Amino acid sequence: VVIPKRISEAKCREYSRFAAKRQNGVCYNSRSPHTVAIIDLNQRHISSGSIISERFVLTKAPSLFDISVSDVVWDDLWVRLGNQPDKKVIREISHPDYDPETLRHHIMLLEMDSPLAFSNRLVPVCLANL
Repeated sequence: VVIPKRISEAKCREYSRFAAKRQNGVCYNSRSPHTVAIIDLNQRHISSGSIISERFVLTKAPSLFDISVSDVVWDDLWVRLGNQPDKKVIREISHPDYDPETLRHHIMLLEMDSPLAFSNRLVPVCLANL
């Protein structure tokens, strides 16, 4: 009997071809090829996130709600990717049980307007299967 892999496992295997090989503990691609900056229309850094697929970034929910900057343009968030063009955030998805008082389930998905082009310098993070 062949047990099918979870989608995340199959995708991690697929994305591993982009990861640079390690030799003697040295990583040859950038240290965090899955990390992106979340910025507003004014180019202000709002938060950081991790790429989890071609169109989605995982971040912490409070980072998009507790910024003490009064002129952040909340309806115009972008994902900054280094040497690729910035991607517009078209949808924010908070965990359905997110509680801003206790910070329980304080995660959020950001959907980008177009898919990313992965390379050895831009790779999604592989999440654990629990």
